[in-house]
Amino acid sequence: MGSGPYRIASFSPGGTIHYERRSDYWGAALNVNVGQNNFDSITYSFFGDRDVEFDAFRSGDAHFWLEDQGMRAIGYDG
Repeated sequence: MGSGPYRIASFSPGGTIHYERRSDYWGAALNVNVGQNNFDSITYSFFGDRDVEFDAFRSGDAHFWLEDQGMRAIGYDG
């Protein structure tokens, strides 16, 4: 429920949530929104273990990684 540019399309509790862009979003033509919200769908995956999350990033299954530990840099090699 809400009036934002995206709606929940599907979800798996504790796993993923998938949003899809709403074609009837009331604020799409507002000046502050022009050029924003350009993705048709967005999927967030949740990981309970940082090592598993990093392996998903290295294999290409995850597209974002927040580097917060300098020692982990050795994991990029292989």
